[in-house]
Amino acid sequence: EVWKLQSDGTARLVNDEFEALSSDLSHLTNRNESLRHAIESASRDWKTAFNRGDAAGCADLYEYDAVMIAKPFGTFNGRAEIQAFWQKLMDDGFSNVEYINPKIRNLDVDTATLSATWRMNKAHGIITNEVWKMDGHQARLSP
Repeated sequence: EVWKLQSDGTARLVNDEFEALSSDLSHLTNRNESLRHAIESASRDWKTAFNRGDAAGCADLYEYDAVMIAKPFGTFNGRAEIQAFWQKLMDDGFSNVEYINPKIRNLDVDTATLSATWRMNKAHGIITNEVWKMDGHQARLSP
């Protein structure tokens, strides 16, 4: 622990690092695994929708106010813009997306990020920071 003396004479904890050596943390582990499975399932659903040319199905896996940054194409705000972007790509003949070596990192009990490399028939690239958040029992791409 690192404490810092404040100007008013009180001390404030500024860094706290610890390791739990024994405790029942299974509920957190189970919650993390549930989140991971929900994200893997939703991500699989997204790829399936994309590969069958279903831009609405792709967009449905985003939160209503999601923001998607697709370099070099631009920033797309909300489901309607995101759906239009994916539809244009599909209309231009892009298909067969697959993720290579996806990694999921939990941020909290309801949110995680996914990163991976990807390829499809006409392009390839990287996913740097897909944020997935639980919405009931469904994981959705989040702003």
